[in-house]
Amino acid sequence: MRAMAADNPTPSRAAWQPPRFVPLPENRSALAAVRRLAAARSCALHPLLLHGPPGVGKSHLAGALHERVAAVHLCFRVDAADWTLDELAEARRCELLIVEDLHHLPLHAVDEFAALLDHRQARRLPTLITANRGPAHLPFPARLTNRLAGGLVVGMEMLSRPSRRRFLSRELRRRGRTVDADIVKWVAERTPGSGRQLLAAVHRLEALGPNARLEAAREAFPSVRDRGTPTLDRITRQVSEHFQVKPRQVRGPDRSPQLLWPRQLSMYLARQLTSLSLEQIGQYFERDPSTVRHACQKVEEALSREPELPGVLRQLQSAFE
Repeated sequence: MRAMAADNPTPSRAAWQPPRFVPLPENRSALAAVRRLAAARSCALHPLLLHGPPGVGKSHLAGALHERVAAVHLCFRVDAADWTLDELAEARRCELLIVEDLHHLPLHAVDEFAALLDHRQARRLPTLITANRGPAHLPFPARLTNRLAGGLVVGMEMLSRPSRRRFLSRELRRRGRTVDADIVKWVAERTPGSGRQLLAAVHRLEALGPNARLEAAREAFPSVRDRGTPTLDRITRQVSEHFQVKPRQVRGPDRSPQLLWPRQLSMYLARQLTSLSLEQIGQYFERDPSTVRHACQKVEEALSREPELPGVLRQLQSAFE
């Protein structure tokens, strides 16, 4: 949490590139929106919500934007989990407000946060918010989620295979390293699309040296040699990690929205990725077959009305490719 002020002129409106950020199809819309915030003193984006799973670059963009704007304007950045009344005065008067991981906002702060968004919107003050999911799936009342949905909502996805390959190649070039293209391709195909995981893979690739063979990469990356077949345990762990909840909670009796939706997606993916029956899936989740059927229907219905959902499912399924 930081606040900074200065009286210098507004930064140049020339295209700004956040340091060490790799523009790719999965993040270009988010980058364009953040660039608009960096260039404008007042903004019609009320607010800008970037959402996606951990590792897609939300914090990277938020941090780079804060560093750029705070050099010349009053900028306030805070984690939603740390939100208290002490933050409210600063959040109301700053020129740029950045709130990260909104899904961790305490429920007792929902009303004051919704009122804060109204205050900033009336004054055209830019606000950047990050979260792990879109407004419809955040565990908050409509009085807050409707305000979020009324702004600009941009989803950021895990990187596809081609994008992972470009990410690895660019990072290796930036570091002046040469690695055989077949090795880069092999690692990209087997490393999940998280920026953090890909950077860790770059460090391992650097250690291989320019003359390394594919066999050496297989030894250096034992954890990605076999992705494994989809099982109920693996599917539930993957979905739980995406939504930042515990697998035992997804399998448990709690029917709160932050657990019900991951549970329904887990059941849906189990039907798509395995040959298990409704009864077998229901037994795993300690529910009857009709509950599993209902969950699959809810996901099918959501696919037709929620444009972000197909991307989420692709991300989850990519772990088993």
